[in-house]
Amino acid sequence: MNLVSPHCVGDYFILQVDQNSGDSITNLKLQKLCYYAQAWSYALREKPLFVDKIKAWAHGPVIPSLYQRFKPYRWNAIDPSDLRSDPYEDLHKEDLLLLSSVWDRYGMLSGKQLEWLTHSEAPWKMAYGDRKPGSACNEEIKPEAMLAFYKGQLASTH
Repeated sequence: MNLVSPHCVGDYFILQVDQNSGDSITNLKLQKLCYYAQAWSYALREKPLFVDKIKAWAHGPVIPSLYQRFKPYRWNAIDPSDLRSDPYEDLHKEDLLLLSSVWDRYGMLSGKQLEWLTHSEAPWKMAYGDRKPGSACNEEIKPEAMLAFYKGQLASTH
């Protein structure tokens, strides 16, 4: 199984942003896009895209190593030159196709909209539990939960 780095996945999404039109991407939005890439990899391919665990933090799913990389940006736009990889060189064609469809489905949403969306879905809700909104949480969003939920989403659309 050829797993990729979540940093390479993040770099892919950073490159999708149309800066010439004034678009940007925040760490909040990037985290959710990478989460959806992993979730849909489970649903469509029944395997992970990357090995890192995804945590159910107060503002939604987070890959801690990727969060730490972009933490200095806080809620501001990520500098598009802050790349560690060339996703078009480093990712397999099937990975690029998956990421492209995730971008097509979720890329137009803001970080806050993606946060609300993940908060409404079972994988994050199960991991976050009955904590009060905004409370600290470091529980893993289980791969089995992502697989079951998003596979169910596929079934309901067909």
